[in-house]
Amino acid sequence: MVRTIGNRQAELALALGTLFLPEQALSVRMVDEVVSQEQCEPNDALAELLPSAIKDQSSNTLMQRAYKQAKVYAKIPPQARIASKKVTRDDPIQHMIATREVDTDHFCGFVTQEAVQNNLIAYVEAMKQKNKKK
Repeated sequence: MVRTIGNRQAELALALGTLFLPEQALSVRMVDEVVSQEQCEPNDALAELLPSAIKDQSSNTLMQRAYKQAKVYAKIPPQARIASKKVTRDDPIQHMIATREVDTDHFCGFVTQEAVQNNLIAYVEAMKQKNKKK
């Protein structure tokens, strides 16, 4: 999250438990695109792009758009995609591997605290009540 939206935005979002609305997620570059309901209407021209194995998804415009974008990436030689990902992701991956045990211990120690468990229980109960009202 930090690498995607930056330190301060991530810190605030995590501290406050922010749930981003679509336009907010777009503005902090958490998502690449927001698609309106109107844009989700079936598009027969895009449906023709889908391979036969997933033609049953042809009425799903989001699948059509995703497949169209995937075709753009598929034109990039695999070695180039791998190299660019390695350059941009290797340091954080190595850091995560090096600190995996410490992170796991910290997380487990945190979530098993009584106060945290009570908050999680209260949150789940609140979500259940919210769903009952719908």
